[in-house]
Amino acid sequence: LNDGQFELYYQPKILFSTGVIMGVEALIRWHHPIKGFVSPAEFIPLAEQTGIITKIDEWGLRTACRQCKQWQDMGLPPVKVSVNMSQAQFYRTDVISTVKNVLEETGLDPKWLEIEVTETMAMSDIERTVNILRGIRSMGISVSMDDFGSGYSSLNVLKDIDLDILKLDMRFLTTAMATNRSGTILSSIVRMAKWLSLPVIAEGVESMQQADYLKSIGCNYIQGFLYARPMPEGDFTTLLGRSTMGETRPSIHLIETLSADDFWNPES
Repeated sequence: LNDGQFELYYQPKILFSTGVIMGVEALIRWHHPIKGFVSPAEFIPLAEQTGIITKIDEWGLRTACRQCKQWQDMGLPPVKVSVNMSQAQFYRTDVISTVKNVLEETGLDPKWLEIEVTETMAMSDIERTVNILRGIRSMGISVSMDDFGSGYSSLNVLKDIDLDILKLDMRFLTTAMATNRSGTILSSIVRMAKWLSLPVIAEGVESMQQADYLKSIGCNYIQGFLYARPMPEGDFTTLLGRSTMGETRPSIHLIETLSADDFWNPES
């Protein structure tokens, strides 16, 4: 971290039917001068154990916001950047103040930032999660739930936490293609999200078969190797310069008069 060996790679989120970029996720990479690239699967768990993950998270947040503002200053189409947040950053620090300070330092409008939290992380302290995310969203920042469907409390997440976007766990995609039962569950999640006016992004999409299947059940936003691998800042800058931007939002609105309370009430 002190020697500047970390860098951010950027992976676009797209509307599958048109190829329009709806946003981009900033992903941390470690380029060691001797060992070369070190997998995040190796160094992130260690960083969490040692506690240095909070410093890495803050560096990633600041770097992503600074880069996003730089793209805008260059006259490139504005794009919303999403940043992952670790459980340590979320619960052991004053994350709201940190995010606010970073936005002030970089000059980035909050509407161009999205914070990603995982379902498992959010449910570890539901009351505190609700309060923190409420504070983040009050600044005009979007909040997405990453790896949705991977935990045991998915419905509680939707019931208790205010979200802007759902990201389907990529492990769901592999099983969904294999069994009708998994496919029914995945389709139901997408339909339920639409009832709640929540856009759904499927991550980890690697084949046209997966993309076509997702489109058939109404999930039009994808992120994965099928469209683009995570790329260095320079490559994404080039892509941004020749791309069309869009906004991530529910593709249709169903049962406009049904309130969230009625939706969760079995007697409704």
